[in-house]
Amino acid sequence: MKHNRLFSRMMVCGFVLFFGLGSALALPWIADSQRAAARNEPGTPAFPSAQTCYATPDNGATVFSNTNSAPVQQAVDAVTPGGTVKVAGTCEGVQTRAGMTQTVYITKNLTLQGGHTETDWSQDPNPETHTTKLDASGIGRVVVVTGTVDITLDNLTTTGGKAYSESLEGCGGGIWTNTALTLTNSTVFSNTALSGGGMCNLLANPKISSVTFSENSAVEVGGAIFNLGAGGASSPVLTNVSFLGNIAGEHGGAMSNSGFEGESSPELTNVIFSGNAAGKNGGGMYNSGSGITISSPLGIPSSNLIWLDQTIPNNDIQSSTSSPKLTNVTFCGNSAGDYGGAMFNSGDGGSSHPELNNTILWNNRDRSGTGTVSATILLTGSASTTLTHSLVEGAGDSGINWIGGDYIDGGGNIDEDPLFVEPISPTDAPTRTGNLRLQPNSPAIDAGDNELTTVTSDLDNEPRKKDGDANGTATVDMAAYEAMGSYQLSVSKTGNGGGQVTSSPAGIDCGNTCSNFFLEDSLVTLAAVQDSNSTFTGWGGVCSGTENCLVKITSAMSVTANFETNPQLTVYLS
Repeated sequence: MKHNRLFSRMMVCGFVLFFGLGSALALPWIADSQRAAARNEPGTPAFPSAQTCYATPDNGATVFSNTNSAPVQQAVDAVTPGGTVKVAGTCEGVQTRAGMTQTVYITKNLTLQGGHTETDWSQDPNPETHTTKLDASGIGRVVVVTGTVDITLDNLTTTGGKAYSESLEGCGGGIWTNTALTLTNSTVFSNTALSGGGMCNLLANPKISSVTFSENSAVEVGGAIFNLGAGGASSPVLTNVSFLGNIAGEHGGAMSNSGFEGESSPELTNVIFSGNAAGKNGGGMYNSGSGITISSPLGIPSSNLIWLDQTIPNNDIQSSTSSPKLTNVTFCGNSAGDYGGAMFNSGDGGSSHPELNNTILWNNRDRSGTGTVSATILLTGSASTTLTHSLVEGAGDSGINWIGGDYIDGGGNIDEDPLFVEPISPTDAPTRTGNLRLQPNSPAIDAGDNELTTVTSDLDNEPRKKDGDANGTATVDMAAYEAMGSYQLSVSKTGNGGGQVTSSPAGIDCGNTCSNFFLEDSLVTLAAVQDSNSTFTGWGGVCSGTENCLVKITSAMSVTANFETNPQLTVYLS
């Protein structure tokens, strides 16, 4: 196949040129013995013992089943082009086809859909109750998609993929594609490769929506995803995607984008980069618009270096572009060993100009520390970035103390704590912990620009534009999550006695603070403590009785707490 031949050449001439000799040693937690074994791709099917796998190419008329992954490949081979292969259960193992080793190899137009049950194929898929897992068991890739085809992968968990060879085989442990692909409603979990641990897109522009990439790893670049333009374009469109706890030994803990004499400029909307890590640059994202200097590090004469069937002259700089567009994206808790805790952009000899709108970059770390501009967005060479209505740690506020230079102020930018519900420390990366939704008093609420947002819902599929500050206008928030609605809970004390009312979670201490806002649908417990000379006699309003009161916040609510003075005992002496 032409693509395989071209990319095999690229991997010999390109990976070593692009990433440097010896870079495969960058991840100390991947033992040399593991890598050596991984290069010996099996030539015969490998089927570890597993749960039962079911697949049908014709909505249940024909059902393939086995305790390995063979049914998936059988159904894919049998399905009519343009049809749907439905899968149920756990499909574990790999097979070798066209020189590549994977769970399933796809070369025709189709939809591969999980979330089914083998007892009723007519039901709509439900991945929450019927998880479908494709598991390569660390022996090869999970999914390979190639050829002039249009594929949809839906409601699948892709895991256990490994791709460590130094050629074409070294990219994309979970998913490898060089063609049109839609990935939706899926999880890409715990896959590994030299580059693009979770997914490798070579001259491909996939559409990725409602997908979580978590705990994937790469020895070199792109812990979760590696996008390579390679003389053409690789610019995926991502909507409602989470990158959690991925790691790369060199660059791009979650995502690495390289034009490489082409373009890699993904578009991201409602995306979080949380707790990812890179050994060198770009803890969350690495964008390379750098030109590539061909200097024959392998000792091969420059006239023999072939790139897409063209000889590249020695020391000729080939330009490339990597300028992603990010809208309502959140970076928090990402870490880089060198620079660009959240994002690193290289424009040496090429172009890198990311555009960030309604985006938050907070509490990321690199060698300069946490909270610096370098730890937030690092620019090298000719790289620049335009930031508009975004919260950018270390960059200052628009029109007041903005950093300036190649950090272009599009207006509406702020630099203050976004008040996440559960912020993440970059010292914990890689990690999946944390909650990057906004607290009710976050400065990011209603601080975005409606004109910059085209989607109607957020990462939680909640309405994208709400009136979060109660000023009568529905305005988009910064970040991937629109803040949940909040309502005021008010406490008043009645009676002639005294006492205190407190809340859990904190917010009311009445005493002094007798009202506060709490998130919609949250549970608030109120406790009353009487003074020494008083008795708490009971609640009123939405509470009753004398025990602690549990309130579910569904609207503005009021509670009364009644305290009465204890009777005084008077003794008369005669």
